[in-house]
Amino acid sequence: MDIDLTQTLLRDLRKLFENCEDYNVILKVGKGLSFHAHSIILKNRSEYFRTIITEYINKRGDNFSNKLFKKDFITLDMPQISADAFKIIIRYIYTGYFSFDGNGINQEFLFDLIFAADELKLYDLVKYLQIYIVESNPNWIKNNLIQIYHTSFERNFTIMQEFCMKIIEKEPTLLFKSNKLFLLKESDLIKLLKRDDLNLPEIDIWRYIIRWGIEQEPPITASEIKKWNEEFVELERRLHNLIPYIRFFSISATQYYEEVRPFSKILSDKLKDEIDAFYILSNNAPPPDALPPRRLFRRETILRRQQGLNQMRGGNNYNNINVTRMNPIYHMNNNNNDNDNNLFQMNRNSIIPTPIPPEISPYPFEKHKNLSDLDIKSKNKIMCIERENSPILNIGELNSILINRTQAKRIVRWIGDNKYFRVCGEKVNNSYMLKLLMRGTGGDGMSRETFHFLCDNKGPTVIVAKVDKSKNIIGGYNPFSWTSSNKWLQTSESFIFSFKSDGNREGFDDIILSRIKNQTAAIYDGDCTFDVGFSLDLQLFLGIYECKNYERKIMTEKNFFVTDYEVFQVVKVCDDD
Repeated sequence: MDIDLTQTLLRDLRKLFENCEDYNVILKVGKGLSFHAHSIILKNRSEYFRTIITEYINKRGDNFSNKLFKKDFITLDMPQISADAFKIIIRYIYTGYFSFDGNGINQEFLFDLIFAADELKLYDLVKYLQIYIVESNPNWIKNNLIQIYHTSFERNFTIMQEFCMKIIEKEPTLLFKSNKLFLLKESDLIKLLKRDDLNLPEIDIWRYIIRWGIEQEPPITASEIKKWNEEFVELERRLHNLIPYIRFFSISATQYYEEVRPFSKILSDKLKDEIDAFYILSNNAPPPDALPPRRLFRRETILRRQQGLNQMRGGNNYNNINVTRMNPIYHMNNNNNDNDNNLFQMNRNSIIPTPIPPEISPYPFEKHKNLSDLDIKSKNKIMCIERENSPILNIGELNSILINRTQAKRIVRWIGDNKYFRVCGEKVNNSYMLKLLMRGTGGDGMSRETFHFLCDNKGPTVIVAKVDKSKNIIGGYNPFSWTSSNKWLQTSESFIFSFKSDGNREGFDDIILSRIKNQTAAIYDGDCTFDVGFSLDLQLFLGIYECKNYERKIMTEKNFFVTDYEVFQVVKVCDDD
């Protein structure tokens, strides 16, 4: 039969620990406090002691092992370990047991304890202490986040690493707004900057790393910054390894001009040229090696959404709200077979509805001054308007799976009727190219983050979208650039439309054009926090339609889902005869 007398063994080892009979090791810990121990116990319980005791004996010669039995002691100095912490650890080594008063224990001492356990390679104890610290002292970790974050990576405390990263993912400002940010090691900061899910607007990240660089030793004062010429070299040196991980192409043109450009001396000439081209040239995309925008977590967005809803309910003026540009990505749920094609069925609750315009008042929109110049093909519906010298579509350039050439031609005519584009020379002979910027199901993705990354600062654009479980194609025209400015754009040139997806049909009932009637509420140029759409009428990501500020009703449904969409840059090609 089997008999388990483990408890008796542990009791006897505890006696050995308490009376230290026949000890052969003297441990001088901390500032010199001595502990007595047995080499056989230390070597078998700790990899650290096995290594250091073996090395000690080898250095003393072949006869030293024999001398140990004659009270020739092994003396080890361990000044790096706290004596108070070692009192608990030596008991654990002998008995597998330790205790401390969790309610009255000093948190710094607890960290000394895990530091000592790690130094002595007592990995089971290290794991337990990590769990204890995380579960019982989360606020202490938050208050000392920078030091603990650094130590957890330096010491490979994986449990504490994960906990710190969860804090930073949810509340990155706890770290970046800390007055101890300058203590964060460059390598630790790079780890954070590399993360696509760092939950901060890119312009805020830029501000924080500038602050980090300025506060490094020796710190640079504000007065010195204003005088800087060659001193910029020092800031560039400090930030040289961080700058490659800043997503400059996720920063708006205004933010770049106001906050990045003053420090442009620390950027490489190549990077400055790429950024300038991106903001100045309307058809220029980010370079191929540009890092993608970061993904923001739903928690942050929900807080902003709640704030936005509260402000709307309170009747506040959204023109005065300064919403920082964010780049959230929302993951699609394709587990439900009914929604396999519904790529827009994301976390709708994470989108702030388009804010109320500054004024909602009737706007006397006059579509045409001289109706005799027009050929109106339907008395009941103004849908198909032909005009002399109407602009034509450069057919060879159309790249679409949602609209055909006939529909594209019609959209171009609608744009041309607005006289938005100037004619070239005296003779009107204009053609337009609809240049595809993105397609939802074509690998670009269906998020507002991707939309703004690929479509901001591209000049006039047309959006077309396929409505789920119908043949309807809906869309709209924005004569301005999308810039994520969080401002209302006033124009009489924008319009929304709908037609059947089988565009070979030319029945008038299949085509509906709706021009803006309230120019103060034409387009809300929101960032990734808000929806993409046209006034309060057509909000694509939320799937909301209401005939309010545009002339005509383009669809009967008030709620809809979009299965795919395309965004085209409207490029004019002028031919002078």
